[in-house]
Amino acid sequence: MSETSFGTTVSSGHRHDQGTSTGTDQARQKANEAVESAKDKAAEAQEQLKRKASEATEAAKQKATEAAETAKQSGRKYAHEKKARLADEIGVFSGAIRKASSKLHDEEHDSIASYVDAAAEQLDHLRESLQSKDVGDLLADVQDFTRRRPEVVYGGLFVVGLAAMRFLKASKPSESRQTRQADLSQDRNRPPEAFGHDPTAGTTRPPVGYRNQGTLNPEGSPKS
Repeated sequence: MSETSFGTTVSSGHRHDQGTSTGTDQARQKANEAVESAKDKAAEAQEQLKRKASEATEAAKQKATEAAETAKQSGRKYAHEKKARLADEIGVFSGAIRKASSKLHDEEHDSIASYVDAAAEQLDHLRESLQSKDVGDLLADVQDFTRRRPEVVYGGLFVVGLAAMRFLKASKPSESRQTRQADLSQDRNRPPEAFGHDPTAGTTRPPVGYRNQGTLNPEGSPKS
């Protein structure tokens, strides 16, 4: 009976150990599943953050590209307006130089006038290029020409400066003559007193209330 009881006791203890081991395994499995689930959620959240960051970066790049293109278009428009204005100013300056050249030809300074004519012609070509070419192409052409022929550029500037001075000097005398003629016309209409001259100077004025009685006859009575 005791053996039976002992056997029963042993069997019951064995079953208890098996139940405890099974519960521990289940708890461990649930813990592992929870860890794996947390890892999966963390990886998914990280992937979402990466995706959102990439989308934000692409949106920022797109906006930056659009802003740069807008600025480029505005810059092109501004450069085009300045180019047109510069072409007009060059045309005016070329006309002034041609007037100076005509003055030089009239004074028989043909050698200098030929250089001035050449400078004016170059200015006309530059004006036409400004009107027909893009700003970038013009800048490249000017830099290339200045690098290849610096003596022409600086020599042309010197000749243009001389022509401009000649033109300014030629225009001053006519203005001075007009000013002097206007002054003389005003002087003729001014009274002598305005020049410091009194036509009555050196004469004695009669006192106030004096009446001319004429010349006395020998008897002392005035002549009628």
